[in-house]
Amino acid sequence: MIQFSKISTRYAKAIYEYAAENKAETTLYREFRTLAASFLSLPQMRDLLDNPTLEKPKKLAVLQAAAGENISPECLRVLQLIVDNDRVDYAYPIALMYEDIYKKAKNIVSVRLHSASPISDEARKALERLVAQNNQEVDFENRTDERMIGGFVLEIEDLRLDASVSSQLNDIKLGLLRR
Repeated sequence: MIQFSKISTRYAKAIYEYAAENKAETTLYREFRTLAASFLSLPQMRDLLDNPTLEKPKKLAVLQAAAGENISPECLRVLQLIVDNDRVDYAYPIALMYEDIYKKAKNIVSVRLHSASPISDEARKALERLVAQNNQEVDFENRTDERMIGGFVLEIEDLRLDASVSSQLNDIKLGLLRR
């Protein structure tokens, strides 16, 4: 369970201010994205970090490795702060909150398209133009999933449009079961 709290929000805001002062906000954004992705792809990492017998230097080494190779001095300092203040259990939500703060500050809108097959560059550009407003930059990701059968699921920030064939078939199934 992600622990979004005042702690993760305050840390993320302070980290963004620190990064902005050091002109490292974009670098830290990339490193925090890598860190957040590591938490998702390596669920055992959370168990390792939650182990009370694991010493702080080893926890720092795990977070460093998860943030990517050759991390910036700013990222290292932030991770050291998180470990020193016993906030390792907040590392993942802090990384997610930082991403959110960064995107708001840089006027970036997140768009995720889940489809049965990849879309063409032309369709992608058209979708980006449709979504972008007021000179927004679009962070676009197209994930393919053959199990969808057809259609798509479009996520723009926290809005979701499910036009997948599998979802429509499930709706039909539920409708038949209600009768």
